[in-house]
Amino acid sequence: MKKICFLICLLAVSNIFAGNLVIVTNNETYNIELSEIDNITFSENVSVEDITNIVTSIPVKFLKNYPNPFNPKTTIAFELNHKGETKLDIYNLKGQKVKQLVNKNLESGRHDFVWKGENDANKQVASGIYFYSLTHEGKSIVKKMIVLK
Repeated sequence: MKKICFLICLLAVSNIFAGNLVIVTNNETYNIELSEIDNITFSENVSVEDITNIVTSIPVKFLKNYPNPFNPKTTIAFELNHKGETKLDIYNLKGQKVKQLVNKNLESGRHDFVWKGENDANKQVASGIYFYSLTHEGKSIVKKMIVLK
């Protein structure tokens, strides 16, 4: 637990990540919105090696879409720590896949993909809430976005 608390403190203070923090341990995945953190405490010193091990296990540094809400298109941007198999899918409120934007091996670094509010048949989707899921090397982040027409 000390590693998680210290990493959250480090990230909140230095603003390395914007929006969500994803921490993957051997047993669970934690998805924490940085804006929800009020107080951070830890009782023991943590080594630089501990911090390095945690940070390198997080595959995505940054993930958001802009604008949000949007009409007629939005850009989903993220930064990968390392090369790997990556999928970016759009889902509706029922959990049905609407569109697959990416399904390939991507290099490390920043990537931007545009969703034009269309499904896989290239037809415009209705106004409403949609979710995009970024999966990189088996780890996923899901965020919501709003289509307004």
